[in-house]
Amino acid sequence: MKVGIGPEDVTLKNALVVLAVLLTTSCGYFDDRFTVEIPPAATAAPLIAGEGAQVWVAEDRRRIEITAAGGACDESVEIRVSEGARKVRIVVRVTSNDGPCVSVALSRTFRVGLKEPLGDRDIVGGNGRSYPRSTDRPRTYSSDSDIPVRVVHED
Repeated sequence: MKVGIGPEDVTLKNALVVLAVLLTTSCGYFDDRFTVEIPPAATAAPLIAGEGAQVWVAEDRRRIEITAAGGACDESVEIRVSEGARKVRIVVRVTSNDGPCVSVALSRTFRVGLKEPLGDRDIVGGNGRSYPRSTDRPRTYSSDSDIPVRVVHED
């Protein structure tokens, strides 16, 4: 009795490979996470999921609070800050899980400290568009968040 798959059984071998890929994908062995950049919102009106982010600047002009609408599948946030003479660029990236989760919109606020007071500099996103400034201080902070937040100051 001969055991194994020979050249004449290539279609069976291909079918077994496809079946293995389908089984591992449906069992969650592949990484279902994806990362998106949250752009500045169009207005300073209250946020709805998918509408972007807005900022609030503290009185001392050294602290910025960024509010972004997200979801229950969000796993982590990375905020990159680069300060220039004319503008402060803040890029917010959220990593989410594409797997099954509750479809709930959440508003999260994150604090970012500046090296120098904001002064007359504009606050822009990764796309170069200015963030709308909220006149009301946000009510939630990253310490209230259930997901890890990493702030990176770039030179």
